Amino acid sequence: MQRKSYNRLFSVLVGLVHVFMMPTLVFGQTSIGIGQWRTHYPYASTHSVVEVNHKIYAASQVAFYYYDESDQSIHTISKKDGLTGTDITKLGAYKAKEVLVGYADGNIDFVKDDQIDQFDDIQRSSLEGSKTIRHFWIENDQALVSTDYGLSVINLIKKEVADSYINISSDGTANPFYGSVLSSDGDSIFVVSQKGVMSAKYSSGVNLKDYSNWKLYGVANGLPTGVNRAIGRLGNTIYVGVNDQGLYYFNGTAWQASSITGTTGFELRSIVSNKNNMMVCADDKIFRVYNATSNMLYAGGNISNPNEAVWMPNDEIWVSTKTFGLVHYIAGETYETRPGGPYTTAVYRLKYLNNKVVVCPGGLGTAFGPLYIDGGFMFHSSDEWKNYNRFETFPDNRDVLDATYQTSRSKWYFSTFGYGLVEWDGQTFKVYNTGNSLLQSNQVTGLATSSDGTTWVGNTSMNSGDPFLFAINKSGTWKAYYPFQNTGRYPLEIIVDQNSKKWIRLATAGGIRGLMVFDETINSQIYLTTSNGAGSLPSNNVNTVDEDKNGQIWIGMDTGIGIFANPAQIKSGSVPNIYLPIVDGFPLFFDKKINCIKTDGGNRKWVGTPDGAFLLSADGLETIHHFNTTNSPLTNDNIMAITIDEKLGEVFFGTDNGIVSYRSDATAGTSSHEDVKVFPDPVLANFEGEVGISGLANNARVKITDTAGKLIFETRANGATATWNVKNYNGRRAAAGVYLIFSASEDGAEKFVGKIAVLE
Repeated sequence: MQRKSYNRLFSVLVGLVHVFMMPTLVFGQTSIGIGQWRTHYPYASTHSVVEVNHKIYAASQVAFYYYDESDQSIHTISKKDGLTGTDITKLGAYKAKEVLVGYADGNIDFVKDDQIDQFDDIQRSSLEGSKTIRHFWIENDQALVSTDYGLSVINLIKKEVADSYINISSDGTANPFYGSVLSSDGDSIFVVSQKGVMSAKYSSGVNLKDYSNWKLYGVANGLPTGVNRAIGRLGNTIYVGVNDQGLYYFNGTAWQASSITGTTGFELRSIVSNKNNMMVCADDKIFRVYNATSNMLYAGGNISNPNEAVWMPNDEIWVSTKTFGLVHYIAGETYETRPGGPYTTAVYRLKYLNNKVVVCPGGLGTAFGPLYIDGGFMFHSSDEWKNYNRFETFPDNRDVLDATYQTSRSKWYFSTFGYGLVEWDGQTFKVYNTGNSLLQSNQVTGLATSSDGTTWVGNTSMNSGDPFLFAINKSGTWKAYYPFQNTGRYPLEIIVDQNSKKWIRLATAGGIRGLMVFDETINSQIYLTTSNGAGSLPSNNVNTVDEDKNGQIWIGMDTGIGIFANPAQIKSGSVPNIYLPIVDGFPLFFDKKINCIKTDGGNRKWVGTPDGAFLLSADGLETIHHFNTTNSPLTNDNIMAITIDEKLGEVFFGTDNGIVSYRSDATAGTSSHEDVKVFPDPVLANFEGEVGISGLANNARVKITDTAGKLIFETRANGATATWNVKNYNGRRAAAGVYLIFSASEDGAEKFVGKIAVLE
């Protein structure tokens, strides 16, 4: 993997792999320092593409990147680089100068070289309702911006709104504009809107805010009935797309069918006019239109589900696609050109297994039903993403909910809701279902593997009395277990604690319903609910279960967090009440829904809520960090899943809009020092972060002295990692020189001595 840096704002990611048996450029990512963030956006689905100054820009809802033709490098641009937001809806190109990035909230970013300027006039306006940016038509130094409220005209030199036309309809109600063009002489404006195709005289003497000055076209004007979402201009001729019908052009008095026709189900997605060419994307085809009766067709290969296309000299085409990201067509070959990343923004569960971060993108509805999310599963390891979906060997199964790894047999298992259990040995996939296994339904939910090598499989029982749980031992033999109560038929998630007890989140067709503590050795099923003597949970809506380093079980509910401090006390007929930590006189997060909890190497708790992510102290009584969209690159405040790369201490957050990670200052440790690393070393004069010392004995004491033995700094490791802010006890930056690092385990039996250089 080769890495280059070309400017100080955008990260540059370079590499080369081959996918789909076709030439493909896919670019990887690099690790980060302590306290730093990185984004993990999906680049395989893009909706917009523009060319500016020999750079090809592509965007999806959350991802924005460009390919530089001059050096064949690819650059990602994200919120952490200065973009306003993450919900990107459209790109536009202003001459060879700037890229316009439109957002769902009405914001627009102007991107030029290494500078991003925010234009928030539309977003800040007092207009009611949606302000989503749908389309840019740029003529000379003005941009016609189609939005959900109508149209705004932006002076691109002054960077100000010159005029706006709102609710242009016969009754004055909302009429979203999906696109607009000016006639070649600038005399008329044409738009496609929710209410149909319209035009008006475009001059200072015509009030375009008055609907009576607009003409609405219909069947009487030669335009058939159908949805209009695309509009463009070729020469002096205006074209619009009509779904189910085809491409139509205006002959000056009426609309006529072009040579591109369609039938029922035909979807014309976009029309792009540039360089005296017009590119039309429809279904799985791209047309280069020469005139109303002549075009060239491009199809096949990985030009699949094209959303937008731009034509370049030498018959090169750049295409934004739904499935393969940015695709380059040249000389009959297609090349996928995109950064490495997860396949989709969907995240249901994150896990760290077998030195990999595993993403399960499936999902369940509020009524415990399928969502039919098509995403397979995704791995992140060694700074690389690998996707396994129906385009890359994974079976055509939806709603992957969970994963586990059985070390003894080197087997991966993936649960799917409605498609059975998938087994994988790294080469071949095998699907277990009701036809070839003990499974009672194909709705497989939670998975876990216990320390004895047994893999546990949760299965929705279709009938009362059917088994709800299966064990696959180290020999591959299955065994079934049956629920004592009806609610036990609906397992959601399985956590195996240090005592080999199984904590199983339960659900019903109406939602989440408490917990079961299961011990197969004594055939014990203990149901924890809101009832006294059954745990006294504040809520039966249990969303997450996590075991910390001390063996305590942390429960996240719709009404905060509770703890079973001594799980061994939970026995049939004797169930202690859950403990509720009190902060400022109230139970911890009593007013928040807890989506997920994950314990880090320092026994601290990362907590995901609809209001962002919190890092709590080991006992939960102190908030160390609170991250949300206002103070971090998080794409959404609703944190659905969290996992931690235990080697690096990198915390992965799954949100409604994809994955973002943060390099924390804690890693999982052991009783001894192992492969201790100091980074960065040497510390450069302009370094402003924290030096990390990893590989220490668990919770080791660390002291830093100068070469004369004078103590400069001391701390205690969070798990296996300690940090130093390169300052002395007086809060001043340490002088240039060599410093010694002394570390000892808590009992003093394990010691380590190292050194670090600080440069001027």
